[in-house]
Amino acid sequence: MHRTPAWARVGPPRAPAGPRRRLGRLLPAVLALALALGACQPGSDSSTSSNGNDNTPKTLVLPQSSGNVTVLAPEPATVDFARLTVNIPEEAQSIGLTLVGSRTSYKFIDHGQLLLPEAYITGPDGNAPLAFAMIDQDGNGSEEPYAAVLYDVETVSVFFPNDGSNAPLPEGTYSFPIGAFDSTLTLIPDELQPIVYYKVAPTAQETLRLNIFVVSGVSSGITDAASAGNDPEILGAIGVLEHVFETQARLNLAVTVRFIDDSRFLIIDTFDEQDLLLKSYPDPATSDAMNIFVVGQLAHLDLALQGDVVGFAAQITGPFNLHGTIMSGTLAEYQNDEDMEVPNPGTVLGYILAHEFGHFLGLYHTSQTDPATGKIAGHDPIDDTAECPNGTMDLPTCDDRFNLMFPFVNEDPTPPITDMQGTVIRLNPAVSEPAP
Repeated sequence: MHRTPAWARVGPPRAPAGPRRRLGRLLPAVLALALALGACQPGSDSSTSSNGNDNTPKTLVLPQSSGNVTVLAPEPATVDFARLTVNIPEEAQSIGLTLVGSRTSYKFIDHGQLLLPEAYITGPDGNAPLAFAMIDQDGNGSEEPYAAVLYDVETVSVFFPNDGSNAPLPEGTYSFPIGAFDSTLTLIPDELQPIVYYKVAPTAQETLRLNIFVVSGVSSGITDAASAGNDPEILGAIGVLEHVFETQARLNLAVTVRFIDDSRFLIIDTFDEQDLLLKSYPDPATSDAMNIFVVGQLAHLDLALQGDVVGFAAQITGPFNLHGTIMSGTLAEYQNDEDMEVPNPGTVLGYILAHEFGHFLGLYHTSQTDPATGKIAGHDPIDDTAECPNGTMDLPTCDDRFNLMFPFVNEDPTPPITDMQGTVIRLNPAVSEPAP
């Protein structure tokens, strides 16, 4: 989120979702999609993880099958381009793929959008139903799929259906075009670890499991895990998450508040520091929860996006319950609602956390603006979300302005999502019923 509407044009790079500005009570904030900072090139990382390896993911503990979600992890293979095939049973509701490798190349999962125009993810009935944000990238009034979500350094993830539809997928063979390329868009060999997920209809209520890591120093009253878990802002933020993910998305929400006693991560000054934080926790990486990190300031994004940034999602969609990578989580700046005269503690922080985690679970902005013009540049692919009319954003004309995934923050402790947005969240492979 950030002071002016922000959307960045594609260029190779990492795909963050969500800067904003530090809120004043009456001044709206913007959640920026920022899908192409270009701040990270393959092999540019100079940080080291706790295992001393600076160019590969921290040693991965591969996700295990759980409840109604099955995980398949073929042996890693060194390829520049290949087709990964997997047989999916009749009762599958959704399919996901995370591709993991080193930071010396961009990993990609093609769907007719990148290097190979005819290389689509396919299923028994033809091309798979993978949906994208629709963006007018050239300013000519024609919205096109935003394909930057199909590639990134170290890891990239997709799942479908992600358009809010809920029909079971056909049984049979699914094929994923995967590979690696360098900054010149040349295919290059890299060792790739694919992880395939498919989920069937649950027999019990599903659970979204979250770790909230609070960094030492964000508030004088937070000195350990116990005080972090009892902090009014953190408790209020969890209340907003419960409203979004329990009341509206109809999930169980299981939150564990953790404490990071490491002052290096209070103010994130560089992408190397961000990468080190995201891939270092939890340690050991045995939790099947996804990660939210609450820090003091995202200074590196303030500089990169020319604004006061308070929220960041590493990818749309993020890796499914996978730890030890530079994409394994979302970040937010700690907020003090009393200082901003917001009556309910945790409202602003909770809104940021829920919005950014909406991106991580596969949701796009309902309406997206171009920072150069202030005009609406695109919309999400979900049919039951309202949207701003094309042209310059005029808030009173935006029927989606109260939706959680609208690009401006509002101080509503009960931000709404639509039924189809809830379906996307429930179909994400990271959400599952408890293992028997």
